[in-house]
Amino acid sequence: TTTATNISEDASSPDLTYRSKAVTFLDEVNKDFHIASADTNAKNTGTDLSAQFPDDIEDINRGTGAGVWDIGASEFGKAWDGGGADTNWTTALNWSGDTVPTTSDVVIFNATSVKNCVIGADPSAKSINILPGYTGTVSTSGIRSIASPIVVQAGSLTFGGNTTLSGSFTQLAGTVTLPAGTVTTNSNWTYTAGTLDPGTGTV
Repeated sequence: TTTATNISEDASSPDLTYRSKAVTFLDEVNKDFHIASADTNAKNTGTDLSAQFPDDIEDINRGTGAGVWDIGASEFGKAWDGGGADTNWTTALNWSGDTVPTTSDVVIFNATSVKNCVIGADPSAKSINILPGYTGTVSTSGIRSIASPIVVQAGSLTFGGNTTLSGSFTQLAGTVTLPAGTVTTNSNWTYTAGTLDPGTGTV
């Protein structure tokens, strides 16, 4: 389908704004068309189609709102690489690009690093995705409020205290452990497969 936000390296896009825009891919020669971190033309310039389908081709939640979606089948992801000396979400060296995620970043936990991650402050992200290949544990500590959608496909997610979720929550696999308190969700909670350990917690 041709829309105003079709991007083109030549002059074929119907919108002048998106003409002659080269997209930087991870490895175009070997046909890895994931968007590279250095790209400035496709990231956060797409149209929000979350009302039709919320996820990209790899089941990564794209988020919602203007200036959020990337152009293309896959969202650019900021990966947990565990390069820091600790396990803290807020340590820049633990992330690809050595910067802490912001609301414009799709956060990805995968085989890049299986090091555990502790969310000790309310996190910022476009979405949080625990993907196949990740075997560690992402855990929250204290009372947390998480605005971004969460998708669990592997590994473990442990809520360590009372938590408020404003975005959607989807469990497709992996293990989710509730706190000895309450998880309050203000959006959809979807369970498909995996282990959901309620303990003494309440959703």
